[in-house]
Amino acid sequence: MKRAVLTILLACGVASLLWLAVFSWKNLRGIGPAIESPSRDIVKLIGPDGAEGGAPGMPLKLPPGFSISVFARGLGGPRVMVRDPGGTLLVSIPSRGRVVALPDENGDGTADRVVTVADGLSLPHGLAFR
Repeated sequence: MKRAVLTILLACGVASLLWLAVFSWKNLRGIGPAIESPSRDIVKLIGPDGAEGGAPGMPLKLPPGFSISVFARGLGGPRVMVRDPGGTLLVSIPSRGRVVALPDENGDGTADRVVTVADGLSLPHGLAFR
């Protein structure tokens, strides 16, 4: 009697593990990160003049005719970006507890300066306007 119960329990355990393996294979493959972490800082991979179609070693692959460039450097972990009603880019930097504005007054595609809008915040994240 004991042997029959143990055999049934073992069979149920094996069937459960088999079901879990099949379920995982069918439903959970490929749910990891969409892109790999770059081998180096992506800003250094792009370079000062930008990158047409993606730079060597860069995890982003751009379609033909597209390019990528750096708008601002040295922000220290920016999180959320939004344009204010005047068109200036605002960025939250939770690790530094501040929100900064990045005006591009001459329209060259790079921030002219970093202006602190709010400082001493507790992990600022989202930005919204009313």
